[in-house]
Amino acid sequence: MRNEGERDLEIVPTDEGEGLRYRGISLYHPEAPKSRAGQKARRVPLSPHTLYVIISPLFWYGVEELVSRLPPSSTLVALEADPLLRSLAASRRPPSLAHIPLLAPDDPLPPARFRAIQPVHLSSGYRLAPRTYTEWLEHHRRELHRAWQNRLTLIRLGPRYLRNLILNLPFLPHTAPYPRPSRPVLVAAAGPNLSLALPAIRSHRTSLFILAADTAAPTLLSAGITPDAVLLLDPQAFNALDLAGIPPGIPLFFDLVAHPSAVRHFHGPRHPLCSRFLPSRVFDILSEHLPHLPLLPPMGSVGTLAALLALLLSDGPVLLAGLDLSFPPGLTHSPGTLHHTLQLATRTRITPWPSLTYPPGHHPLPSHPHLHITPPLRTFARQLEDLSHIHPRIHTLTPIPPCPDIPLIVPDTIPSLTASPAAPPYTPPTPRTVATLLSLFEEELEHTRTTLSSSTPTLPDYLEPLLPGIQPDPTHPGTRATAHALVAELLRSTKIARTILERPT
Repeated sequence: MRNEGERDLEIVPTDEGEGLRYRGISLYHPEAPKSRAGQKARRVPLSPHTLYVIISPLFWYGVEELVSRLPPSSTLVALEADPLLRSLAASRRPPSLAHIPLLAPDDPLPPARFRAIQPVHLSSGYRLAPRTYTEWLEHHRRELHRAWQNRLTLIRLGPRYLRNLILNLPFLPHTAPYPRPSRPVLVAAAGPNLSLALPAIRSHRTSLFILAADTAAPTLLSAGITPDAVLLLDPQAFNALDLAGIPPGIPLFFDLVAHPSAVRHFHGPRHPLCSRFLPSRVFDILSEHLPHLPLLPPMGSVGTLAALLALLLSDGPVLLAGLDLSFPPGLTHSPGTLHHTLQLATRTRITPWPSLTYPPGHHPLPSHPHLHITPPLRTFARQLEDLSHIHPRIHTLTPIPPCPDIPLIVPDTIPSLTASPAAPPYTPPTPRTVATLLSLFEEELEHTRTTLSSSTPTLPDYLEPLLPGIQPDPTHPGTRATAHALVAELLRSTKIARTILERPT
């Protein structure tokens, strides 16, 4: 006996094959299902490095025509939202198309490198669940955009991340166990609204453990507020200036990708962590030899990384201040930050305020047209939203316009908040452990150099994402030369790190 869904499914004979009706809708042309689907397939404009999504493949009419025209660098998947139609499509798929994945909306995409996602409509199945298909496409296009933003960041900064990671390893034996705050953690970021939160922070200072982003530390200090700890993320030496003036003895949390000079010259306890910025076995080696080192997902922003760190340090509420992720014209950072001070110092009659403070790619925030946002800030906002959905104990003292679902907290309720320590049990490694780690990295780099010089070169997983191009070709002379230069630079860094490690303290 057929169930209700199967009773709604009707296979319709035609002169050139079978048609299909479902829930009263004809999913193919009623007279020429095959030829019309083939015509649609031949009219689809095809581009290289594109993921083509066949919406509701049903009987797979027209798909073979599409496969015959598909550029070698592009990929095909099929998507079916209805379980009954998905089962039908699986049973009707020709053996020649068995290589095309048939996905449900919740299934992950197969690993591939592409630049765009385009739907292909060879049937009318889209009409059965238009919202599901539209949301699926929008979600994966956002994820693809985020992935390419991350890739471009890696191409620009990835070599520096790896070099800094290696050069920071010798400092690990001189780091300290994590502090264990028994008060709610307040994350102070450097957005323009931080100045609005300063009175509340000052009034309830004794009730809070203040974790300051490096860029926000000068604003707090200028207001007479000394943070309990500072977080350093930026791989560039410029951000070391944010730490100038911090009183000795204040703890520093530092990502291993942070600039080594800022870590070396900091006068206070140092607590390491590491962002897993590459899908690479390098981090498996780190985790194996440094099992207590916190390995965190890449956040990209010191503010969102500080929010994640705050969740690890305490099981109580996490309060945010100045994590605006948007900005009014002329004010990207809070007054008192080094960035804002330098902008004021460079203001002249021919570079008037506020035009010089607009970052590239800015545009008005739709929900708040008087504020602006950039593509990186939008990415950070999505990360923070995801974090707050997983951890509803995140609240904010100042509005976060791109994240309206994060609740505002009333400052007068801060003294009533409670928290217990929950810091990771970090133990500093011995110099011998760090020396072993450096030897493993040297062996890996030497092996890579040998492989690149062979007749059949390959790119390891820590090197391929750092090279330009959608799919870097290790046999191309330019790619090979760039890879050789990167490996040589990293080998020099391991030798410098070994010298630092062996130097008497």
